[in-house]
Amino acid sequence: MHAADPIKRKRKIIGVLTWLLVLICAPVSLAWLAGSASMILDLVASMQIQITVVVCLLGCVVLCLRRWHAGCVLLVLAGAGAWPVVSGRTLTIPRIQYDQRPDDVLRVVSCNLRPENELWEQAVRSLMDLDADLIILQEIPPELSRGVRLRGWLDGSDYPWYSIRMAVPGVVTQGLILSRYPLEDVQLALDPDTEQHLLFTYVEHPAGRFLAGQFHPRSPRSSDDWHAGNEAVDKQLEALASIDPDRVVIGADLNSAPAQLRARRVRSSGLRISKPLLRLGGSYPVDAGVPGVLTIEIDGIWTRGMRTVAWDRIGVLGSDHKAIVTDLRLVPGL
Repeated sequence: MHAADPIKRKRKIIGVLTWLLVLICAPVSLAWLAGSASMILDLVASMQIQITVVVCLLGCVVLCLRRWHAGCVLLVLAGAGAWPVVSGRTLTIPRIQYDQRPDDVLRVVSCNLRPENELWEQAVRSLMDLDADLIILQEIPPELSRGVRLRGWLDGSDYPWYSIRMAVPGVVTQGLILSRYPLEDVQLALDPDTEQHLLFTYVEHPAGRFLAGQFHPRSPRSSDDWHAGNEAVDKQLEALASIDPDRVVIGADLNSAPAQLRARRVRSSGLRISKPLLRLGGSYPVDAGVPGVLTIEIDGIWTRGMRTVAWDRIGVLGSDHKAIVTDLRLVPGL
């Protein structure tokens, strides 16, 4: 009788600890469900991929301890936590082949240059060397804006057409779209508060006309910034819905990982992120001493009416973001 008591106590302790583990993992795994109500919970969801992997591993360990109920609950929590990450995603896509490019491919680059980037000229030239049809830039340095608008910086380049959104202090930074093909800016009769967020332009591509745009809501450094950025995304999506084009490509720094509120709202609008699920790591921050598996996937290229055939992520001079490079094919018949 007495010899069995320590074993029973040990099993009881293990049982209590495993259910305590479940109670800890549940709110962390499901924080994304309440992301619209709380900035803190939404920020927790920025690490949803890492959370899901950890909870899944803990579930497997608990099952090995033969705590079947607790282990199964942990695996269910891992599945629920994975849903906003895997939903609508392609598992794997080939990398970009920079030394060759099919004739029917539309190559798009999206990059946050960083306004303080003193190497912006070399950075933009390096992006031009990627043989892209379209380069979509967020947070461009003021000198680049002045160079394009006032000094003919694009003269003689492969990108004679551009569309620009000027900065609105405290609201949006300058955005720029460079194109090899003619552009036609979209004019919407919206209220000024909405229009200041927008950068949409039609691209007259040989394979077919499509809408290009840029999203860059404010970084959630405070509750006010979080709310303002969420509102900006909503206004951009409402404007896009009013245009309702069949083919769309959006270069974006959403300041939001795939499971966070902004990315989920963009996805629910019918846009699809090009990044394949099994390409681990994120685009931010770069050179900040953060291990690759802990970087966050806040930059991306979102599409509708297009099929992603290759994808890559590359470093950019002077920027703390990586650029996204995507090869696309327009879906025929649209």
